[in-house]
Amino acid sequence: MNQAEMERLVERWMRDAEFRDRMRAAPLETVAAEGYDLTEEEQQALQQLDLSLSDEELSRQASFGT
Repeated sequence: MNQAEMERLVERWMRDAEFRDRMRAAPLETVAAEGYDLTEEEQQALQQLDLSLSDEELSRQASFGT
């Protein structure tokens, strides 16, 4: 995923509560269903994030591993 796509994903996370809920329940499935094409490294980084953190805490980690 290029930087622009990653920024789009982060922006969506920050503004869309329903998307955040789906990401917390099934992150890899959600990004795939939404058409984001993550590399293997990005998928691993996403799986390592603690998506149970508050929105504020996750905002600080908004790079999603990039």
